[in-house]
Amino acid sequence: MRSHRKAAVVVLLSISLAGCEGPKTREACDWMKTTSPVAGGSFYLIDVSGSTTAAQPGAAAPLYPAALKPLAEQDIAARANVSIGSFSGTETGWRAADGVLSTDWLTGNDNEENQESRRKTALGCLTERFADTAKTPPGSPQSDPLKALSVAGAGLAGLTGPKRLAMATDGLVTIGCADLTWAGFGTESEIDEIVKLCLDRHEITPGLLSGVQVTLVGVGSPGSGRPFPTAAQQDWLKRLWTKLCLAFEPEKCSVDTPVNSGDQLSGPLPLADREVNFGNDRRTVYSVPAAALFDHASAKIRDPYDPRLIGLSVRIRTTEGARVEVRGYADTTGPSQYNQRLSKFRAEAVRDVLAANGVRGITARGIGESDAPCRERDGLACNRRVDIVVIKD
Repeated sequence: MRSHRKAAVVVLLSISLAGCEGPKTREACDWMKTTSPVAGGSFYLIDVSGSTTAAQPGAAAPLYPAALKPLAEQDIAARANVSIGSFSGTETGWRAADGVLSTDWLTGNDNEENQESRRKTALGCLTERFADTAKTPPGSPQSDPLKALSVAGAGLAGLTGPKRLAMATDGLVTIGCADLTWAGFGTESEIDEIVKLCLDRHEITPGLLSGVQVTLVGVGSPGSGRPFPTAAQQDWLKRLWTKLCLAFEPEKCSVDTPVNSGDQLSGPLPLADREVNFGNDRRTVYSVPAAALFDHASAKIRDPYDPRLIGLSVRIRTTEGARVEVRGYADTTGPSQYNQRLSKFRAEAVRDVLAANGVRGITARGIGESDAPCRERDGLACNRRVDIVVIKD
């Protein structure tokens, strides 16, 4: 079988203390630059993709720093080494910066009063770093927390001793095997299909998080002003992420749902992310540019395992009462009769791929250039596409 192209994720494990504000704060945090002799370590990853930020100035983003604070207190009690970073989805790869914060308040410090002072200082430094990291601009208009788990898991693999991975995310994936922009948010079978697809496409590696205690906070809690899940959909997201997490075979997996919103957005709007509509629309149209599937003047799909079509197949066949119509469009270049045939053959090719992946009851028709909705100034490419229309009865 042809291997699937994998979308990667930008993970910025930026651990420097440059984010501490003011000379006094930086000086107070300096002792944390020395690595703790305690074995193991903790990774904190904060989702900064578009969906986790406020939708407009004056709206609020999730309070991830407050949600992570209790976990930081546990790490400080254990005198753990801590790494903090941010992530968003991208197709350009990921990179990691070095650096570790030590929360070892005990070594070389016999005075109980000083020990307590260092505990408080460590908590303040970590909380402040969480807040600074949460303000990192997204690197691309997608979100892939699943890939971030893989990257962090690879980073933890070489450590001995207790290991923890804490991720603050709304869990709204918009790229890769668990893309939720097409999800129905209803059935357990859909969850199982998504997990199976991720395993089949090797976007989940069983055993990668072996020995790691994983905690996800904020699942189902996007920034205010964005589409928001119902309580039932939040519960579905929690079950989905529990199964996705357990597929990595960690020591323990805990998934916590919504956190409160707090910090208001100031300055320019963040890079827009594709929105997850939580399956609330009865009629949804997914447009795929012809150039993404076909060569020029061809009706043969280049890659029958195209992630767009595979992912959509999973969503459709696990959505009760879904009917599908595939519509092919063409631009006005060339004879209209030729364009009509080409659009029909392309629609049928997409139909056949969906059917081969378990979707039943699909109709396909060619629209040609007769009902191409894009105006001339929008360019001809807009009308060279295939629309997949999903209607839920």
